[in-house]
Amino acid sequence: MKFQHRSAVHGQPEQVWSLLADVRQTALCIPGVESVHPGGESTLTGVMKVRVGPVSVTLDGKVVVRERNDSERRLVMSLEAGDRRVGATVQGTITVSLVVGEAGQTSLLVDADVNLLGKLAGLGQPIIRLKAEQTLREFAKNLTKRVGDGGPGDEKQP
Repeated sequence: MKFQHRSAVHGQPEQVWSLLADVRQTALCIPGVESVHPGGESTLTGVMKVRVGPVSVTLDGKVVVRERNDSERRLVMSLEAGDRRVGATVQGTITVSLVVGEAGQTSLLVDADVNLLGKLAGLGQPIIRLKAEQTLREFAKNLTKRVGDGGPGDEKQP
């Protein structure tokens, strides 16, 4: 499943990028993330609890930073996580980048290509997309709070 999301993050681009580039601190801005630990070079392991429709999962997994481009303010990460208890698995690639718009507004762009297996796959794309949008909106708000410069606005991508 592929999706895109765009959110305004109020803060200077340098401040926002500084936080985003610290993937461990950024991960703590994601709703439901309970723990994040270094798992080796460019790798983090962690646990995230999330409820999607009628299914609650505790995803235990890892994120690997595949590319970090400071000049373009872009991160490319792969993820792999699962919940053996309910038989759910998530795998994918996420690209996160910052774009500076008119009047210096900073926008967070998220492009994701994610495969869901098991119980999560059975929920259907509309429910998954709604939960992904909700999570990314909350993530942008939390990121803005961490940067400390106001509240975010949301812009959906087609």
